[in-house]
Amino acid sequence: MPKYKFEAMDREGREIRDLIDAPSEEEAQKTIREMGYFVTKLSVASSRDIDLALGKLEKFVEPLRDQENLKKYFSGRNQENLKLDKSVEPMRNQENLGSNSMYIRKNMKNKTVQKSLATLIGLSIAFLIPLLLIYGYASVGAITYSDGTRSGVVVKVSTKGVFIKTTEGEMNYGGSLDVGGVPKVFEFSVVDPKIKDELINAEKQGRRCTLHYKQQLLQQFWKGQTSYFITKVEFLEK
Repeated sequence: MPKYKFEAMDREGREIRDLIDAPSEEEAQKTIREMGYFVTKLSVASSRDIDLALGKLEKFVEPLRDQENLKKYFSGRNQENLKLDKSVEPMRNQENLGSNSMYIRKNMKNKTVQKSLATLIGLSIAFLIPLLLIYGYASVGAITYSDGTRSGVVVKVSTKGVFIKTTEGEMNYGGSLDVGGVPKVFEFSVVDPKIKDELINAEKQGRRCTLHYKQQLLQQFWKGQTSYFITKVEFLEK
């Protein structure tokens, strides 16, 4: 089938030059008009025209071939990378397992340390709270609530207690059993051994004396069974 070389104008006024296969010149013009072109020149294509057209086609097709070659190249590279990934994947899994095991051991170690610290803190708090309560009770209880004197006759000095021994005493500061009166008794405690000896002598001699005392805010069982503590013994003249 012969080839025709044509020149034409499209609907926007642009010039078109190309080749077309047609059995006759009339069929070529008809085909070109159906393509939407207005034929300005039509002739049988020479071998030179055909070669030039094929050269232009080759230049157009070459980039497409390059793209196909690139696709094939990268496809092969991707397959090689995929094979490499498959061979390396077990090693990565082993590395991940090693990292995970190290993380688990470290986490368990941290939890053990935290648990030990929590236990130590709990024991410290459990030990310190009673000490603080005892210290507070001892400090507050020792505050002097009042002080003064009582005069009379010491009628009793004794040591009391099962595990913790304290010195206790009594003084009759008013009333008499001889005339049917009701004695007024002042109960006190003693901490100083020297004062204890003075009170024993006063009780044995039956002498009147004046006891100087301090009354604590709270009673403290390890010091005495009362909150009154004798600080001085003063004998009265006969």
